Amino acid sequence: MMLRVQRERMHDAFFPTEREYARRYGLNADRMARMPDHAIVMHPGPMNRGMEITAEVADSRRCTAVEQVTNGVSIRMAVLYLLLGGAEPALTTGAAETATATATAEATNRTEENA
Repeated sequence: MMLRVQRERMHDAFFPTEREYARRYGLNADRMARMPDHAIVMHPGPMNRGMEITAEVADSRRCTAVEQVTNGVSIRMAVLYLLLGGAEPALTTGAAETATATATAEATNRTEENA
């Protein structure tokens, strides 16, 4: 799992340069090749491509960042709904199944496009 370097909040030099960070800690194709075949790459987004993760890895079939970001919005909406006193389900069963089917189809299409 990757975490995003929050450059906008960095006012001090936590590492010498972005290039040095990428060399030491970034996920690139060589490091991904050492991972087990069943391993996936997770990243909550947004990504700093070329720094914490290379474009090659971010665009690979093993990267789930797009799905994570897509699902993260729904999860946050559901949590806020419940925290704000929601007593009824936010979606009816049919609507939830339709939303799940749509998300699955989009993920499948993305995987096929990257193949």
